[in-house]
Parts: sequence; C-alpha cells; structure tokens
Amino acid sequence: MILAIVSDLFFQAKIEAISKIKKVECIFAWEGVSIQKISSNSNLKMIIIDSSISEVDVCELISNFKKNTRTRKIPIVVYGSHVRFDLLHDAQDCGADVILVKSVFEKKISELIQSTCDNN
Repeated sequence: MILAIVSDLFFQAKIEAISKIKKVECIFAWEGVSIQKISSNSNLKMIIIDSSISEVDVCELISNFKKNTRTRKIPIVVYGSHVRFDLLHDAQDCGADVILVKSVFEKKISELIQSTCDNN
C-alpha cells in the first residue's frame, strides 16, 4: 500500500494510474481518511508527499513519520517544484528519503513504486 499526500490533481491521477498498473493499493489522505490511521497499516510500503501542500506542515509530518516506530523505516518520497527547491531541501532535512523535482518525479514514479513494492 502507498499513502499519497498530494494536492495536485495531475500527480494524483498519475500516481493512481501507475498504482493500478502495478497492482498496488494507493490511498490518498485527502479522501477523508486519517493519515495516522493509514500509517498504522502494516502493509504500508511507501509515503509520497507533495512539498507544496498547504493543508499540513510537511516537515512536521515527515518528522512524525520518522519518530513513529511503525513508520520510521517506510520510504518517504517528496516531490515539488524546481522553483521552490527550498521546500524540498527542508523535507530532506526533516527526514525524507528521496526528494525529486516534479519533472523527475513524473519520469521515475513508476520505477519508484515498482522497486519499493518489490523490496518490501
């Protein structure tokens, strides 16, 4: 299972489509499901976060995932705009495992989902 915390509909559709192709369940946190409830699921394999999401403090969210014994080893992938690389840098400082600008994320998302789900 993948937890995606994104606000960009383009990337939400892309993540959802690739997840279906790879036969990996993907839950979007904004579908009325609590992030904490999802993150406690033992089948969670990856967390994807949009660095520009305004509904939550991305660094606080990442830090909480890394402090939690159930989620600290789950890879966190954060993507964002090359114009706001400072947000990506902040996410990395807070514990994100992978940071990517949107253009690279779009090219690598299929590979990331496949490799993460194969390795866990």
